[in-house]
Amino acid sequence: ERIVKALSIVLKRDEVNDIILTALYMDEAAETMPDSEPLKGRLSRDANGHNVDEILAIGLASQFGAAATVHYGWLDNEKPGLIGVLNDKTDFINVYIDDILAALVASSAMEYLELDGGNKY
Repeated sequence: ERIVKALSIVLKRDEVNDIILTALYMDEAAETMPDSEPLKGRLSRDANGHNVDEILAIGLASQFGAAATVHYGWLDNEKPGLIGVLNDKTDFINVYIDDILAALVASSAMEYLELDGGNKY
């Protein structure tokens, strides 16, 4: 119950929703982009150096404190659970969504701790 409440707090922020919608749009736009578009090739292989996905995710997590941003980085690096599943999918372009999920998990964790009476970020 507390986890759902924590996620709800995170999702109530307009800035969070703007980042989520932007990320979903970017993944969808990349999928429908002509194969001749240079950016599609980079996104198809989740090229190092693109980093816009990480920038959006850091923008989301940073709204919930430095700890959320650090935890996002750990989740992005380790890619546990669904984050890794989304990252490893190759049947469609999903460069952004795994990072956004990691940022949502990290941010919700900080709100969870706040609801539990600790972690004043």
